[in-house]
Parts: sequence; structure tokens; C-alpha cells
Amino acid sequence: NAINFSSQLLEKGVKTTKLIILDNVETLLYLEASTETDEIKKLIELISNYATIVITTREKVSVDGEKIYSLSDLTLDDAETLYLQKSGTKLRPDDRRFLRDTILDEMLNRNPLAIELVANLRLSPTELEEELRRNFFDTTTDASIRTVFANQSDLNISKSKSLYHSIGMSYNRLEEKHKRVFELLSLFPDGLHKKNFITFFNSKEQKDDKNKITYVDINHLEDKSIIYVSNDNIKLQSIVGRYAEQAFIENNEHKKYYYQKAFSYNQFIMDVIGELDSISSSKGARSFAKNKNNILKSLEYIHGIASEVKIVLFLQDILYYFSLYTSPDIKVLNRLYDLKARLSEFENKDFIFDSITLNLEYYYGDFEKSYKKIKEKYPIQWLLEKSKIDKMHANAVDHLLLIYDMEGSQYELQKLNEQFEFDTHRSSLIEIGEFQSYEKIKNTKHIREQALTSIEYAMYTNKLDINDVKKSFSMIHKTEYIRKVEYAYLIIKLNPNDLEVNIDELVITNPYTQGLILLMKAMRKGKDGVKTEYEEAIKYLYHIRFYYVEGILNYCGFLKSTNDPDYTKWLQTGKDLANKHYYRFLLHQFNSLDTGVYKEYDENNYPLPEKIDYTNLYKKYKIKG
Repeated sequence: NAINFSSQLLEKGVKTTKLIILDNVETLLYLEASTETDEIKKLIELISNYATIVITTREKVSVDGEKIYSLSDLTLDDAETLYLQKSGTKLRPDDRRFLRDTILDEMLNRNPLAIELVANLRLSPTELEEELRRNFFDTTTDASIRTVFANQSDLNISKSKSLYHSIGMSYNRLEEKHKRVFELLSLFPDGLHKKNFITFFNSKEQKDDKNKITYVDINHLEDKSIIYVSNDNIKLQSIVGRYAEQAFIENNEHKKYYYQKAFSYNQFIMDVIGELDSISSSKGARSFAKNKNNILKSLEYIHGIASEVKIVLFLQDILYYFSLYTSPDIKVLNRLYDLKARLSEFENKDFIFDSITLNLEYYYGDFEKSYKKIKEKYPIQWLLEKSKIDKMHANAVDHLLLIYDMEGSQYELQKLNEQFEFDTHRSSLIEIGEFQSYEKIKNTKHIREQALTSIEYAMYTNKLDINDVKKSFSMIHKTEYIRKVEYAYLIIKLNPNDLEVNIDELVITNPYTQGLILLMKAMRKGKDGVKTEYEEAIKYLYHIRFYYVEGILNYCGFLKSTNDPDYTKWLQTGKDLANKHYYRFLLHQFNSLDTGVYKEYDENNYPLPEKIDYTNLYKKYKIKG
């Protein structure tokens, strides 16, 4: 989901020794839009130039360079060995012949999963045949088979009913409670981690539930081979999961109860992720990555099972992680649009949902369009009047004010805090040069305080240990795309030739990250840099105004070092913007660059048009003014 992934790959063009495995690729060959299928094939061809790709598929993909290695069916001897191993039974010669020819070969088509499932039923070969034949000739299941195997890519599966009936036999022999647990797992495509499962279902709220799920239930299903547990992650195999999902859809009696249970679990997981994130963003990002699809799945069913307020607070919580800890994903936005349509009306519904979707659209890179909508529909003053209604509205206001903050309204927002006492962003204090005020609050605890803010402050005040920055940079999780780019940029600012930053490994996810990456590349070239590279980088940074102005500052440094006549023009542009947005530290940097005299920044030399009263801010953090 990176922006222009193909062009990024072509530009970097590094042949690697990586092995990429793509499983069940035939499912991608029957997408509704044939153009999407063609794009996937082209992408596979492109990637194959830089890494080795192994594809598992039931059909030929027909891409350049494709070499086909056919896997033979399970031999009858291997099928028998698997059955005996899983069933733990010893057979008489007559039973063995019957098992091999009739059950394993004729009825189960030597399908490993089907064999494993029926073996765990612990039935005699005769009982097994009766059960299979009864199911095979039960025409009432035909519709269900067509539903579970509805995709064109499933045609060769649906020709043989063995797998479906093997799953069905295992399912039908489960106790009612175990059936419900099996169905519940279909709501968790990422699976459930054992530790989190035990913690959640042993909580006080769950212990009082007469239908409480225990790990004994999980062990029972694992023994039946109907689920599998790998690295303490409890999960359904994909085909089994589709059966479980269909069974769950048809189970109207218990559906709402288990939807509520699944939603409660996801709320619990978000609390766990939040706690980890407060310790380390990389820990939070890692945990979110392991649960992202579970959370995304919940958006399909949470309407009607919880109050609108609970649902919105949950959405506001996950917004932070989908914004910062994933690459752009249109599925997230589509699920949010669908959920909004399904929810009943409530006060300021459009505003609440706009605050979520417009924020996400902005982070996904649609700066121009989303910011224009925000300005037209939700002026700053209007937003602040909504901030005191309740927590839900306060969060919504915060999500949109963050956009205004990035677009250059930091001073205005800090001024308005005197009147409205909302939660301003600490980074804006640094950006408008209010170092003394930031110094007073920097050590107080703040929800989701970005470590980058304190690092930038240390750099601007010459108190930064570069080794601390490098250590933090090395610990950033791979899905923290934006943070990775920001830390890399900070290191490059300190030392453009620092080899610990491989710019080519950074991923572009929106125009902001694209601008910073281009700027780093230009800065690394020193005097050999090219003007157009700087100007292109600055263009992409336009909406993130502080970095836009800082990009101009870096460009001015380059222009001055090369005695370029455009220096004066760009210097004036930068100073005008720094004055306009009250970026006083950057203004000081422009002045220092121009005079060649570098003095320590003193905010008293750059007075604001009106002094900001921080009484409310200090009061909030119990600090004396």
C-alpha cells in the first residue's frame, strides 16, 4: 500500500537474496475487475526481478519467467500413514484395505486436511464410511457447499465434497459450546494469542459468564485438528475458517452474544496495545500489527451490539494506530463508510465520523482534498465550541485540530487555549519557538507524547546525544513508516553522511514522507546536490508547514554554499513564511544563515504579536507559572 510502490522499487532497484512466498495466488486471479488481476500479475513480474518468488497455486498464473513445479497428490501409503498417526488406531488387514481403497482414496481423495479431521473422530472404518456416505448424499448441504466455495478459484475444491464434509463431520460431532467457540474464531482472522485469551476470559467480567470460554475448550478443538495453535496463536486454517464463518452466519440464536464477546475482546486488546504503546511505540506497533485484521473485521459487525458512544470511542482509539502504524489501506476507509451508513442517527453523527475519516484520509496522503473539506465544514472556532460536550466530541475536535496544527495554525490554537482549555499538541510549542513553556511541561506525562518532540527540542537547544537518536531509530517497528522517515531525517540533519540511515529502505506512504525522503537525498549530496531535487521535496512538504519551511531553510543553506543567485529569493520566501506562522526558531535560523553569525536562540528576541497565557496549561499539569 505504499505510494507508487512499483516506481519506488524500480528507483531503488536492489537485487536481494530474499525469498518471498505467496500462498493461494489463484484467489487473486478471479477478482471482479480484470484490470486488478492484470496489475497483480505485473507486480509479481516486477518483484521477481529483485527477489525470488515462490507461488503456491492450483492454476497457472501466466507471468513472464514462470517455472512450474507440480506437486503430486498424497500417495495412498502416505495417506494411510497420516490417518493412523492422527487416529492412533491399529487395523485388521480387512479394515486396512477398506480404509485405503474406500475411505482414503475414493471418499476423501487423499486430501491431507480431510484425512486429519476424520482421523480425529476416532471412528471405526465402518462407522466412518456410514457417516461419510450419509453426509455425501445429503443434498441439503449442497447450498452450503456452494456458499463456502463460492469463488471461481474454488472450482476444483467444490468438485470434491470430501473436504467440506470432513469439516462438517468434525463440526457436527462437537458439543454445542465447542461449536460456538469454533464459530467465534471466524471473527478473528489474525487469530488469538494464548496469553491475551487467558487474561481476557479470566477477567472478573468474563468469570461471571455462565457460557465462559476456557482454554480447555481451545485444547479440545486443537485435539480434533479443527483449529491449530502455532507460537501460542490460536487460529483457524483458511478453508476451515470459511466453513466456521458460514456456520456462524446461519446461527441466528447466538450471533449477537458472540458478536458482543468478540467486540469486548477487541476493546481489551486495544487497552493492551495502548499500555504497550505508552512503554514503547515499537511494542505498540508490533502488537497492533498482530491484531489489525481482527480489529478491521469488527467494523463489519459492531453496529447494533453496542451503544453509538462505545462504538465511536473504539473507532477513535483505533484511528491513531491505523494512521501511524499502517500503510494506506482503502479497506479501512470503506469499512468506516459502511459502518456509518449502518449506525442509527445520533447527535453530530456526520461531524463525529468526518473527524475520523478525514483525519485518516489526510494521513493516507489526500492532504489537499481532506483539508479543504475540514476548513469548509469545521472552522476552528466552531470546533472549539464542541470540545466541551463530552469525551467523544473532545476526541473528534482533537483529530481535526491536529490537521489545522500541521497546516500552520499552531499559534492560533495556542492562543485559543486560554479560552477553551483543550488539549494542545506539545510539538506546536516548539514549532512556534515557545521553548520556555515547553521546558516547564516536558517532563510531565502526556497521552501518546511523541518521543520525537523531545528529541527535536534537545537538538534545537544543543542538548542532543546522537547515539540516543540512533538507538531509538534502530528500535522502530517496520510498520511505523512515518516515524521511521522522521527519525531518519533528524539523523541526516545532524550528519548527512551518516551511514546508519539507508534512505533507499524508507517507504513512501504519503506526500509528507515522500518530501522528507527526497530532501534527505538532496542533503546527502552536499554541494553536489541539484536544485530541482530540493524544490521537488519542498513541493511535497507544502501541507506540513513547519517541515515545509524547514525544507526551504535547508535549501537556502545549499544555495548559499554554491553562491546561487536564487538564494536571496528563497531566503525571503522562507523568512516570510516563518513570520506568517510564527516559527520563531526557524526565523532565527534563517537570520543566522544569512548573517553567518550563529547565536543561541532567545525567544525574547522574537516577540509574538500577543503573549500567550499558559495558566490553564500549567494548571492542568500542576506546574507553577
